[in-house]
Amino acid sequence: MTGEADHGRVKARAGRGTPWDTGNTADLGKRDSETGGRAGTETSRTLAGMISVEPYDPAWAQRFEDERQLLTEVLAPWLHGGVHHIGSTAIPGLAAKPILDMMAGVRDLVQARAAIEVLQSHGYTHAEHRPHEAIWFFKPQVEQWHDRTHQLHLTVPGSALWKERLTFRDALRADAGLLAEYQELKLGLAQQSPDLAEYTAHKREFVTRVLASAGITLDGAVPFSARPACDGQAAQRRQR
Repeated sequence: MTGEADHGRVKARAGRGTPWDTGNTADLGKRDSETGGRAGTETSRTLAGMISVEPYDPAWAQRFEDERQLLTEVLAPWLHGGVHHIGSTAIPGLAAKPILDMMAGVRDLVQARAAIEVLQSHGYTHAEHRPHEAIWFFKPQVEQWHDRTHQLHLTVPGSALWKERLTFRDALRADAGLLAEYQELKLGLAQQSPDLAEYTAHKREFVTRVLASAGITLDGAVPFSARPACDGQAAQRRQR
């Protein structure tokens, strides 16, 4: 499975994304998958599309650095805590959708709404995603969400979103075993072309477990220790 990530591309049917998707399709008026709710047939049909899970590309890091320099400059009046590369493209060696996910810390979320117009002048589109703790953007403005190249959250350092994204990224960067397990999971689900509910549930299990090991409960998640093992292999991994 891991070898396939190194040498080929796997395409998967995608709907709203996963509970860990740092982007979202709330701009299309659909329910945030982080609530853990099941997407109905209409949601799956409306948002379905082919996305490419591609081998890790070192160019992603340079693309982030280029964008970080731009964002550091244009967000200077509100920035606090830096601009961070998050999501799967931020983890060396991990196969990923080729969408650059980023998160920038701001001093005050209400004041930072003034940055919406500034970012729009640089090609970003504002849409709703966890609006109680973030201001979210994507670019370019395309018809299908999986054709985007950049996604950006503005949030206050220390928010739940901030902790979840950085903790998960750093855990996989530091643990080759976790990275390999997550990659195997992603590629397996892609090859099976599961329905959206199944894809969401399986990724949420993994993310919840990784965050729980760092003392973080994923927003809306049942603590992992209270959840049954999804399969025998997962149970054995948790015992090791």
